[in-house]
Amino acid sequence: MYEQPHVSAHERGMRKLSEYTLPGGGATTHQKLTDDLKDVAPDVGGYIVEFGYRQLYSRPGLTNQQRVLITLASLVTQRTEREIELHVNTGLTAGLTSTEIVERLIHLIPYTGFPRVLHALYIVKMVFAQRQIETPRPSRAASFRGDEQRPRPPTAETEHRSVGEQHFAAGIRRRGSGPPRK
Repeated sequence: MYEQPHVSAHERGMRKLSEYTLPGGGATTHQKLTDDLKDVAPDVGGYIVEFGYRQLYSRPGLTNQQRVLITLASLVTQRTEREIELHVNTGLTAGLTSTEIVERLIHLIPYTGFPRVLHALYIVKMVFAQRQIETPRPSRAASFRGDEQRPRPPTAETEHRSVGEQHFAAGIRRRGSGPPRK
């Protein structure tokens, strides 16, 4: 990370933080969080900006959206309401869609459990309402009916193929299948 010597660590952190913050506020922001805690822990805001955003969030290798999704996954496991709300807002500002956020949280169910994910989804619903964002409604009926992709029925052209060859042609892999071992 190239850093300009005449720009303070705080300013560099604020520049990165601005990529996650709505112009003019309006949503739960890091600034509101630090203002709320200023009388108890005045240095916390500096740590968030200078360590969190200047040092961690500015590292190469991940997009802003990927960083928010990783952060949200961690916060859901900890069941931290204010921080989940904050990072749902930062994710939306960083360019995540409502569907991307909801689907990532649903994906956490087997790892963190229904109670924590449901708790997070209620917070997400509240943030979407505050920001007037339409709640995603992806169809889940296909997965419950078992309509996952299946091999196509044989045709005159494919009739001679084995089941494995038909799956390969259809782009379907069976568990444990893969490239031949040497």
